[in-house]
Amino acid sequence: MSAPHSLQRAVGSVDRKVDAAWYTSGVSLNIKNADAERLARQLAAATGESVTRAVAVAVRERLDRLQHGDELAAVERGARVRKIAEDAAGRWVEPYRSSDHSTFLYDESGLPR
Repeated sequence: MSAPHSLQRAVGSVDRKVDAAWYTSGVSLNIKNADAERLARQLAAATGESVTRAVAVAVRERLDRLQHGDELAAVERGARVRKIAEDAAGRWVEPYRSSDHSTFLYDESGLPR
């Protein structure tokens, strides 16, 4: 099912696939919160977009952050840990510098020291 051209324009470029199974002619979003409406209008004014476009882009960006935020946070956290390890590596001395720490953590039977 393809979204009407006007919906495609409202939520993204015409070549962007839009899942519009929910869409029926005449459906609208009625915002009944003065603060939400003010923010939507403020965003639209700041971006030069229509309120509809500004809301659609903002909702899409928030969904992307929610859906992909964990992945991005994990990548960023890994990069920070690697940077800290690289910075500290020069200060490590043997035997702690070796990559096998099991001799310090476990006894001959494999039990924690």
